[in-house]
Amino acid sequence: MKRALVVAGGAIADLGLLRSVAGVSNLIIAANGGFRFLAKAGIRPSLVVGDLDSLSKSERDSLAGQAIQTRLHPRHKDKTDAELALEAAIEEGALRILCFGMLGKRLDQTLANVLLLSRDFGKRAQICFLDSGREVFSVRSKMEWRGTPGERVSIIPLTPVVSGVTLKGLLYGLSGETLHQGSTRGISNILVARRGSVAVEQGILLVLRDWRRVSKLSAFSSQLSAIGAGRLRESGSRTR
Repeated sequence: MKRALVVAGGAIADLGLLRSVAGVSNLIIAANGGFRFLAKAGIRPSLVVGDLDSLSKSERDSLAGQAIQTRLHPRHKDKTDAELALEAAIEEGALRILCFGMLGKRLDQTLANVLLLSRDFGKRAQICFLDSGREVFSVRSKMEWRGTPGERVSIIPLTPVVSGVTLKGLLYGLSGETLHQGSTRGISNILVARRGSVAVEQGILLVLRDWRRVSKLSAFSSQLSAIGAGRLRESGSRTR
């Protein structure tokens, strides 16, 4: 499976985790200001995408000096640099895309990035946003993960209606339920087992995991497990 690392310009607190993910990625793409985080971590990207308006002259000179492939876009455009970077990863054949810097201080950018998980390219690749102690992904059929008991798990409909929702391994389980966009029913659940799973029959569900409330050692071990064989596992079968 071809794995891509996409780094955007939002907040990144854990450069060590970024290096670990880069070490098992076949393709590394920087979205504009994401190049700065990669440079700090000592990681050379395969491709830089965007208008580069977030980079200083010295950073642009460094980019040119390393002869890194660049897809330059105009500053005034109809897509964000993060969206362009995800599209580039899909075009390069990535089936699993781990993203850093998608969750930042700007609420508009964060919301826009999260809504990218409802785009059609989510059908072609497994896309996950990572942060220090947090993870965001979408479910269109069934997804399982290895986690840390006590972590917070919230589910939010990305489509007007999500039907056949089944939750396992969580304090508040569901079995074939229907959730409507705008409902807060899926907020602040708790993982009570080592494995959790979310399944849907129709629609797209957003899943947010947050294990910052558990011990730092357990949280770090849990997040590192995403790097190897993959903590997230999507199944084509649907729970009915």
